[in-house]
Amino acid sequence: MGVDQNTQGERIAKLESKVEALTEKLEENNAHLKETKSVLTAIKHDVSNLHTALERYRGFLGGIILVVSSLWGIFVTFKTWFMTKFGVPS
Repeated sequence: MGVDQNTQGERIAKLESKVEALTEKLEENNAHLKETKSVLTAIKHDVSNLHTALERYRGFLGGIILVVSSLWGIFVTFKTWFMTKFGVPS
């Protein structure tokens, strides 16, 4: 019976060491997850700020594009008139 108790004791010791190793690994993984979460939170904050900045300038850029495309349309429509007015040979 002494051999069986020693064998059981060795098995229990091996299991305890494995459980301790897994516990340490779990704690390390949790620490990495916390770091990753903080990095992702910072990225989310930066993307939100970028979105806000883009929303602020969207109307301004749309107005500029409208003016430029309107001027180009007028130029194309009245190209021949401009050419004769300013004396550019065709």
